[in-house]
Amino acid sequence: MSVKIFLSTVSAEFRPYRDELREDLTRQSVEVKVQEDFKDLGGLTLDKLDAYIAQRDGVVHLVGEMTGLSPERPRPPVLVRSSTEGMRQERSFAN
Repeated sequence: MSVKIFLSTVSAEFRPYRDELREDLTRQSVEVKVQEDFKDLGGLTLDKLDAYIAQRDGVVHLVGEMTGLSPERPRPPVLVRSSTEGMRQERSFAN
């Protein structure tokens, strides 16, 4: 049976410690992941992290002075319509 751990830190503050801890914890039967393991895979990073963490055996979180980046909120689609297009639609409804 393998153990799965998520290691959470502010990279700018703790990267060297996190990398060393990850190396020390990783074994044949222990998998350790960090947030960067989930970037560039498509979709929202937070959604992937949420799904991953929900199924882990543990989370190690190092707390320090700095805060991490705030996630970008998905933007709703912008619906733009020109005034002439709106006028054409209004005329077609009038007929």
